[in-house]
Amino acid sequence: MKVFKNWFSILLSIKIERSFNKLIKSSPDLFLSISRKKLIKTVNHVLKHSSLYKKIASDGLKSVSVKNEQEFKERIPIIDKEVLFNNNSLKELTTGISFEKIGTIRISSGSSGSYSYQVQPTEKKFVDGLITEYLLKMLFNVPVDNSVIVNTLPAGFNIPTFKVPVVITGTIEKHSYVTIKKIVHDFKHIVLTGEAPFIKKVLENGIEDGFSWKDHDVYIITGGEYVAENMRSYFSSLLGSESPEEGRVKINMGLTELATTVFFETVETIKIRRLAQSNEQFRSRFLGDNIKSIPEVMHYMPHELYMESITNTEGRPELVITLLGKKHHIPVIRYNTKDEVKLINYNELCSILIDCGLEKYQPKFKLPLGIIYGRGKRMSDGNDWFTVNEIKEVIYEDFGIANKITGAFKIFDKINDRFVVKIQLKDKVEGVEGMIDKISEIAEKYTKCRIDFALIPYNKFRYGMEFNYGRKFNYYNI
Repeated sequence: MKVFKNWFSILLSIKIERSFNKLIKSSPDLFLSISRKKLIKTVNHVLKHSSLYKKIASDGLKSVSVKNEQEFKERIPIIDKEVLFNNNSLKELTTGISFEKIGTIRISSGSSGSYSYQVQPTEKKFVDGLITEYLLKMLFNVPVDNSVIVNTLPAGFNIPTFKVPVVITGTIEKHSYVTIKKIVHDFKHIVLTGEAPFIKKVLENGIEDGFSWKDHDVYIITGGEYVAENMRSYFSSLLGSESPEEGRVKINMGLTELATTVFFETVETIKIRRLAQSNEQFRSRFLGDNIKSIPEVMHYMPHELYMESITNTEGRPELVITLLGKKHHIPVIRYNTKDEVKLINYNELCSILIDCGLEKYQPKFKLPLGIIYGRGKRMSDGNDWFTVNEIKEVIYEDFGIANKITGAFKIFDKINDRFVVKIQLKDKVEGVEGMIDKISEIAEKYTKCRIDFALIPYNKFRYGMEFNYGRKFNYYNI
């Protein structure tokens, strides 16, 4: 059995590596063509085998099949988490799997007020492990040999691997830091994964304890919520990285019900996002005018995920995803994630870069991209606006300020025509004189809205005195 497994892993590794090499060598249009072909096959397979989707699509379908992309959009309705998961049992959601073969059932954080699920058979863990390691090596530029992953993600979220060991600490800060100190001399590379607010705490507490991150080969893969570009700069400085563009800190966007990786960064996409931050001409061509903070810029795999960007009632783009292929045991078709995302194809991006004299920044992977703004509510005074994203950029622009706060804050609606943002200070922090003036000065770069900032002592921040890292923080008080 062991010999068979080793040979199977070798053959599968060759297949996966060839697939990743195609991302560099193939035409960008090829992947989009494959995506459209797989879409029709996937949808017709699901309509044939899933009574749930037959019911969802029955009003628009005279037959249980679609012929082309246009018919798919016309006849298959868009659904969301509430429609798909709230009113259907696990048995109704799944297709093509007996419950005896289920290996893992994953549940989302519930931060939106509703829960979603993903079901995986036992044998899929092995394949997913190999894919994870190739993602690390090929896309994230993270070494696999002599590496260890420290998983600080909230309880219940496991990272599948084949050879790379994974230490699961969860969101208990002492566990994470003590573990890293224990193993740092036994492995050449440390991959620290987790949501950004908790990663911040682990890095800062290590430095306060005299641990020098820069003396070790540490990589961070984070996500779970919008990650400000200034936050990446701050984290990179704590690691002792000479430049954030080096890629020590990367963002991965996953959704429980869809995939561990929906959007992912590479060194090239990091450079493009930071280029949009510093180059006004490129920013205007790439993102348009009246841009505040620079959104996340990431690739996606069109041959695995069919993506649409629809316009919501507020005139902003929302992401709709269909999982491609017959291997998914909870099929997801035309699923509105409620994330604000604009899609751009590879050739369109390259055309903009060339027109701006920036052709050297063309990504090596011939994949389309998502411009990801997140789910932040726009706070408007009628003349200008801001979201959580802008406040995150503000508080991380000055590293001295970033080091004195937990990262938690609450945005309050207008009081006497001024918004209020309350920011939680770290425990026992000193030297906060002049911080509010500095924060207000930085905020003027991002919005003309009038905002009163307040620094709240750690134990008086009643919106989460003990930052619950196991759940996403709600930054709005509206």
